[in-house]
This record gives sequence, C-alpha cells and structure tokens, in this order.
Amino acid sequence: MKALKTENLTVSIAGNKIVESASIEIKQGELHVLMGPNGSGKSTLIFGIMKHPAYNVSGNIFLGSEEITHLSTDQISRKGVSALFQSPIDLPGIRLRHLLWNSSKHRFKSSKDFSQRVEELLSLLSLEKSILEREITGFSGGERKRIELLSALLLDPQFLLVDEVDSGLDVDSLKSVASILKSLKKNKGILIITHYTRILEYLDVDAVYLYDKGKILKQGGIELAGKINDSGFEPIINGNS
Repeated sequence: MKALKTENLTVSIAGNKIVESASIEIKQGELHVLMGPNGSGKSTLIFGIMKHPAYNVSGNIFLGSEEITHLSTDQISRKGVSALFQSPIDLPGIRLRHLLWNSSKHRFKSSKDFSQRVEELLSLLSLEKSILEREITGFSGGERKRIELLSALLLDPQFLLVDEVDSGLDVDSLKSVASILKSLKKNKGILIITHYTRILEYLDVDAVYLYDKGKILKQGGIELAGKINDSGFEPIINGNS
C-alpha cells in the first residue's frame, strides 16, 4: 500500500507562515482527521500538499517512494491525489455534465467510458442522473458535497483530501456523506479537515491530529476527538486536558 507523506511541510503566503513543519503520513486504507479551531490554518495544509500556486511551499511531499514536492497542482492530481475544498467554484450557466467532462476527460479513452463511470458514481452517491443537466448553482448542501465527491472520484485518486465536508449539512446528509467516505476508505487514503466532531461517530478513524496556529500539536486516536468534544479545543491546546 502506498502512503502520502509530508516531512516538515511549511506553507506561507506573502511571507507569512500559515503551516509550520507539518509531518503526517496517511496510508491507503486509512482515514485521518485534522481538527482545530476556526482560522487556525487547517485548510492551508491541503493547499500546500496540492501545491496551490498562491502559496510558497517548503519541506517534502512523498507519494509512495516518489518525491512530488516539485510537481504542479495538476501533476499531483494526475499522480493520484485529489482535494475537495469547502468553497467550490460556482460557474453560472455551466451544466454539471460539462464541468465534470472538462475536468476529467484526460482519464477516459472515450466519452462513452466517461458516461459509464459517471453513472456508476451517481449510483454510489445516491444522485439522480437528471442532476447532470442542471447548472452548477443552486444545489442543496447535501447535493453539493456529493457532487464534489463525484468530481474528485472521477479522477480515481489514491488519496482524497477533504476540507470541511461536514460544514452546513443536516443530520441525514451528514450520515450519507460519512457512509460514502467510509466505503471509499477500503482502497484510498483519506484526510478530513474539520472543527466538528459530529461526523466522526459515523466513520472508522485511524488517527486524529490537533492543529492550531500552523502547527500539529498532538496526534492520537479517536479518543483525542472525544476529549475535544468534551472540553473544546482551548483546554487541550493550553495543556489543561
């Protein structure tokens, strides 16, 4: 099984360090969760791993035995790492089918192969085929999260980086998204960024990281998330819990 690994990853913008010396390792078949308060820089870790061009990145990123630190965002995606961000792009007038095709057509030999895979994923994600003809604005929170997953899964990633997937979801949508992530864990490595603990009760979590002010402060199992749920972030960050 491959692993996605960072060593002393530092991410900055305009000279300001947002992530400092972050080291994590996620193997295929594992689900890790990075938790921290709002505004702590959690999402920037994903931007750094994906080499978003707005950020300066130092340290090392490995996919298996291959160092991929020097690659571009598109090259990293093609290697098998995909990310879902909290605020996806809205493009009025663009139908979902066209957006999906344009973002993933390099993965398919023909439009027929693409359509077949889309239908398989629609079934997995409990989405109706008619959703493909809708414009990519005006979706409900639950639909939007599943569409983001659909877009990422069309690239058939080995590793999935998910930013605030539980944000704004009602309980039913939360359970649905968690069930999908749980099934994907069988052959993919998954990193979830969140400041909530509520989605974790529906997932099989292998590791939890506590993150604040650009640094990973603690690493543990699901019991660490339990402590965060019971006392909040501040007592643990300050060493009082």
